[in-house]
Amino acid sequence: MKDKILYITVGVLLLVCLGQGYYIHAQTASSAPATADEWLDKTEKWHRQMQEQLRRGEPLSPQLFDQFFNDDFFGRKFNPFDEIQRMRRRMDETFKETDKSMFDNSWNNWFAERIGMDDFKVSVSSTDKNVVVSIAIPGMNTKSASIDVNEDRIKIAFSATNVREDKKSGGVMRSESSQSYTKILPLPPGAVPGTGRTTIEKDRIVVTFDRKK
Repeated sequence: MKDKILYITVGVLLLVCLGQGYYIHAQTASSAPATADEWLDKTEKWHRQMQEQLRRGEPLSPQLFDQFFNDDFFGRKFNPFDEIQRMRRRMDETFKETDKSMFDNSWNNWFAERIGMDDFKVSVSSTDKNVVVSIAIPGMNTKSASIDVNEDRIKIAFSATNVREDKKSGGVMRSESSQSYTKILPLPPGAVPGTGRTTIEKDRIVVTFDRKK
């Protein structure tokens, strides 16, 4: 019984620290900063949702993470990608061992879906005046592509056709499938925030920034 009470107490304290830390970062630059109580309520509600699903043995959906790590989160002045990692470590500490594995799996799946770029080639180049991010996306439907760049992140949404070839006796079986993606990338080092200019080419998205002097 004492161990259970201690676990609950530690979890509550970590949540309070998490909410207050997020509020302190957010309040430094938001045009309409939320109060400390509002940030704490938001964090606690999000955490309760996760706890309830994990208690039922349900994996956490990507939408649950998207609710918190949304445009409001990425529009703040702290480094959102560093903050995501800090929050992940703090949240990980609040779960029981029985729930931790499922939380880790759900988090890793969401992170790979939103942040990971293993399936696409991203290159960054610089000139005296510009920093250029080039994202190669084989099979991209250019009409479906949209790009949103703010001072902290690059957000791209697109659909792409995946081609698969299976060798079988007597020939090759070719199949195609279309998949939709939403990806969030950090601004490249040396780029001036707020200067991103976008171009959509065949199988490529290019974002050009002014370079810091």
